[in-house]
Amino acid sequence: MAKKKKAQTKATKPKKSKIKGWEHIAVQKVGTIAPGGILSIEVPCPNGKFILGGGAHCQDVPVGSATNYVLKSSWPVKMSDGTMKWMAVWTNTYDTVHPQVITFTAYLICAS
Repeated sequence: MAKKKKAQTKATKPKKSKIKGWEHIAVQKVGTIAPGGILSIEVPCPNGKFILGGGAHCQDVPVGSATNYVLKSSWPVKMSDGTMKWMAVWTNTYDTVHPQVITFTAYLICAS
């Protein structure tokens, strides 16, 4: 019976990123959303850069508050002038008139 050769693994150095001029940009709004209303945030990408990715979140709403904030969408947008931005939109699906004040954040990562 022939001997099986052991699989050999070789440690390699991590390669340097080939992504040039990348940056993380975040925009925050502190506020409320009226019942059935929306809140939107736009995060612009600097001229000459393109969007690699982005996202959005809001701080946790205190338990028992009369608010239900839902992130409806978070997506990249290319404007008619060629510039790029990230948009995030939240809504309050609860039907109370006393929404909770919290911090909403949208962010993106751009590179040249």
